[in-house]
Amino acid sequence: MPPVNSLARFVAEARPIDVFRGVARICEEDSKILNLQPGDLLRMESPTGEVSYAKFSLLHQRDESMDPVKVQIDGIARDLLRVQISDTIFISKVEEHPPFATAIELQPLDGMPENLEFDSDWLLSWIEDKPLWKGSVILLMLQDKPHRFQVTSVTPESAEVCMGTPRTKIVLPSMDEMAGKSGQLFAFNLVVEFNRKVYDYDNLWRALEKRGFSEKQWRFAFNSAVSPDLIPPSEVEAAAIESASLSQSRRHLPNIRKGRIQILAYEEDYGRTLHIGHGYDDSPFENSEELLKDMEEDIPLISQALVQDLGLNLKTDVKQIRFDTMYKVPGKKDSKFVLENAESFPLAGSPDLDHLRGSRGFDGEIVLHPVISILSGEISKTLTPKGLINVKIRAFGNKSYGVSFNYGLSEIEEFVRYVRSDSERSTLIVAALENATPSG
Repeated sequence: MPPVNSLARFVAEARPIDVFRGVARICEEDSKILNLQPGDLLRMESPTGEVSYAKFSLLHQRDESMDPVKVQIDGIARDLLRVQISDTIFISKVEEHPPFATAIELQPLDGMPENLEFDSDWLLSWIEDKPLWKGSVILLMLQDKPHRFQVTSVTPESAEVCMGTPRTKIVLPSMDEMAGKSGQLFAFNLVVEFNRKVYDYDNLWRALEKRGFSEKQWRFAFNSAVSPDLIPPSEVEAAAIESASLSQSRRHLPNIRKGRIQILAYEEDYGRTLHIGHGYDDSPFENSEELLKDMEEDIPLISQALVQDLGLNLKTDVKQIRFDTMYKVPGKKDSKFVLENAESFPLAGSPDLDHLRGSRGFDGEIVLHPVISILSGEISKTLTPKGLINVKIRAFGNKSYGVSFNYGLSEIEEFVRYVRSDSERSTLIVAALENATPSG
């Protein structure tokens, strides 16, 4: 629960100059109410219990005159809080003066380029005078691309939040340490349901063909490269297969493909649906990075075709967007035994998993759901249908697991927020479950 003396304020976009700086701006009146002084830190908490910290600063006069009842934070802070623009969060003052961080450990969320050499002074410049805590995220530009690193430990450990300095020791994993620590993406499904018959199939086909898509046979990863005896199709996959088997009168677009990305378009009673999935000519487990790159490069082309060529408004014309991913995660114990005998779901204490609680599903499957925050006796806001809906863990052979994440998205490109970081989260989940299981 947020502190008693906190203020409820809606989230606004940070000024470009504040992005990645760890700054939160509020109005002058709010700073007086919270008794904030220059150099103080602001504690921010979402209705679902996620917490983030930032250096306090004042809104620019023009921003304050437009609407003072807000807090400006950047995308990293919003991701940590799992909120979007216009959502409400609770802000309060960090009463204890934060100590200097003597050491931090970082874990890459987006992988780390090979043969990379860090300049220590340059690296320290990204954390100097920034609040650091277990679970916070730092963004670094490596080889001209942004890479996110999560803080997995901070010294001193007893502090609520610390401040980075030029003397903070930074510990990064070696490439050998990183090997096998992230789940391998091998399946995804992105389903866009439209409110009505908003586009013409021939025009959509021409728009996609112009962007490099061509007609190909539809192949699902789970029934081509993955044995169905190991992992059954997800709910989204099953729905797509059922739709794919419908009569030609309900399938108005050829099965089309670009790289590893395939599209199926069909018609429902309420409107039209695009199913964007994966198809392989090779083993998905050997090419998870290539699949990620294809997703990041080619799925935005589909969105461009819908908006630029067909003139659709993806805010008003879309009924819902569903996105699920599946990762293969190696374990150290017999996976079936772990899922059948886990005594608890000890996810608290891991920053990425504190918001999840588990229950048992079918055939030994474990299902994790976001915690629903209760405020004033009412459900304040769930993460469904926008945000994480659930996580499912299944046995995948003897010492490996299939971990799938199911989301509701606000926009098509939002899948990028999850697809790489969930690779790390899937490994954390498996480690937590194995640690909770007695030896068989």
